[in-house]
Amino acid sequence: MKIALLGYGKMGHYIENVLMNKNHTIVLKSNTKNVLKNEHYKLKQVNLAIDFSHPDIVVENILTCFDYDVPIVVGTTGWNQKIDFIKNQCLKLNQSILYSPNFSLGCNILIYINDILSKIFNNHIEYDISITEGHNKNKYDSPSGTSIKIANDIINNIARKQEWVNQKDLVSNRKQILINSIRNNKYTGYHSINYKSSNDIMILEHSVFSRKSFAEGAVICGEWLIGKSGFFTINDIIELYFNLK
Repeated sequence: MKIALLGYGKMGHYIENVLMNKNHTIVLKSNTKNVLKNEHYKLKQVNLAIDFSHPDIVVENILTCFDYDVPIVVGTTGWNQKIDFIKNQCLKLNQSILYSPNFSLGCNILIYINDILSKIFNNHIEYDISITEGHNKNKYDSPSGTSIKIANDIINNIARKQEWVNQKDLVSNRKQILINSIRNNKYTGYHSINYKSSNDIMILEHSVFSRKSFAEGAVICGEWLIGKSGFFTINDIIELYFNLK
């Protein structure tokens, strides 16, 4: 495939290595200083775009890809307020996008298991739930998009939980899910979900050791996306990839 790599920071370099090892060709590279609109004409040569750029420019990148009928995989986070708009535009224009706040296949298994587990804990009011996540100090958003996804799944499945709160903003009560966000270079990507009663605790935990985990997952999703139209998430391939059904 011929690829547009939108966002050529640390993640972009990992994705580049994965693409080259799989014999894909990178036709276009852009970053926050070289906005896609300056070289958009190169999208005529592209089969797929992968975006790990910045929340300030990701929506513009996506819409430009739509203009050129280029499927796009998006791993940029911190633009949640625009997701519904992009989804509507995608469906209206019959375009193709796959968005995920986390492309680590292992972490998405954690999310999958937690979705099941939280339904079980709906009727066990003695358990409170909290989330802890750690990323490098340069991560733009806090909490992480992955933590927000996990928290929203819990809210959908557990009636007594109504919202999530960031630990730095507010001390939670029983209706809230507390998210503790840690930002230092000890972490590449860490998430844990804690179900705790006065008698015991259950912890689901996942750690990423290298950004290569995210890069490989993003490329797998891009290869899957070719030939499809619609708004997708990694959930659309995770069950197939791990043969969960």
